[in-house]
Amino acid sequence: MDSTIFTGTANATAPAVEPVNIVRGTPAQLVVFLALNIWPSHFGIPLLLAIIWFSKKIQRHATFINLCITFIIAGM
Repeated sequence: MDSTIFTGTANATAPAVEPVNIVRGTPAQLVVFLALNIWPSHFGIPLLLAIIWFSKKIQRHATFINLCITFIIAGM
């Protein structure tokens, strides 16, 4: 059995393929887009659930709580 490690490519003469960037915005716009998509599911909705959970005066239907938890799971 040959125990050498292959470190080359299958076709060494093939030209390098340039990656295609499908993002049509600036890096700053990308950061804003990601922040606005990540913030609600990682910080906003858990904060809302914590307020509802620890408050004695706020009463919410169980469906609303389940919807919030579903949004958190879907955002992960």
